[in-house]
Amino acid sequence: MSREPQKRCDDPLTLLILTVLYFAAIYLPAVFSPFLFSSSLWIQVLVPSFFIYMLVKMRPVRLGLARFMTLGGIVFTILAVLTFYVIIAFIISPIWSCVFVRSASEYERTIETAMRDPFSFFVQVCVVAPIAEEIFFRGYLLPNVLERYGAPAALVLSTALFSILHFNLYQIASVALLGAILGILFLRTCTVRYPILFHFLHNTISFLILFHHVLNGAYT
Repeated sequence: MSREPQKRCDDPLTLLILTVLYFAAIYLPAVFSPFLFSSSLWIQVLVPSFFIYMLVKMRPVRLGLARFMTLGGIVFTILAVLTFYVIIAFIISPIWSCVFVRSASEYERTIETAMRDPFSFFVQVCVVAPIAEEIFFRGYLLPNVLERYGAPAALVLSTALFSILHFNLYQIASVALLGAILGILFLRTCTVRYPILFHFLHNTISFLILFHHVLNGAYT
């Protein structure tokens, strides 16, 4: 018996429903887990991971895993991350922290709370987030919108929703730029491997800097 051909792309209503469910998988554990569990960060890791697992199993997700990474591509990605981080750290963040003072303070308090459990925070931010977010936004949402509405609409929509996901005015410019770069990487390489690597390196650099601050008593 021959298998039924996989759907080329999801319809707009399905995209909307799954996007809402993804946001719920991200935010609901963060809202309710402190009242139900002793280690809320681990719940925030497990719930989105399960959602992404089911998404890959059941929906048309385009990961492009058959495309292998090249040494040149890896070096380019590393240099791009370092350049991006310098721009964010020394240009965008200082300006945005002056414009959105309250949002910057709320972000610092969130980081202070999360860094009380640095290992689970590392797993959440540097392992789960790059994989889960790239599979959803670049592996699922962007290609499905691309099939129906073209590259510009797919890039704008995936970037906008990626920015909203982080829901912090202090971060919105840097996250929007990050989302656009990740989307372009996927469109140029047709694989989530490079976006995941870029995302992982960016978040890991941020984590190491925050952890350095913790060791020096900045978050005590």
